[in-house]
Amino acid sequence: MADIASNMTFTQWLHAKLFNIMDVSDDVLYATMLGRGIKDDEALFSDTDEKQRDLCLADLYVAAAVSSVKSGTQGEADGGWTHYVAIKNVVSRDALMQMAKDLYAKWGEPFTDPTPKIRMKPLYK
Repeated sequence: MADIASNMTFTQWLHAKLFNIMDVSDDVLYATMLGRGIKDDEALFSDTDEKQRDLCLADLYVAAAVSSVKSGTQGEADGGWTHYVAIKNVVSRDALMQMAKDLYAKWGEPFTDPTPKIRMKPLYK
């Protein structure tokens, strides 16, 4: 049996960890990885340490929690072809934010809540 950690790239691992949470492009993963010191887009899972893995996941959990994701499909058609993309719904934003907070706390990283604190007052009562 092959050693999974020596064969799986870090981006493959991130995609797998985010499978039911959000669809994320490789560019978003690469930017997150660069921010955490992983400079090779072909870096293997085994080339990263636990801190890098945890903090990349935390960054992506926050991004998922604050994204404006909705459920349904989005499609386009041109001539004889049609292309549909499934849009996933983030169902537990609070849980994602808590998972991120826990990972940041584990490594002593500061956490700044990105959700707005401004509340609109009703104009008419």
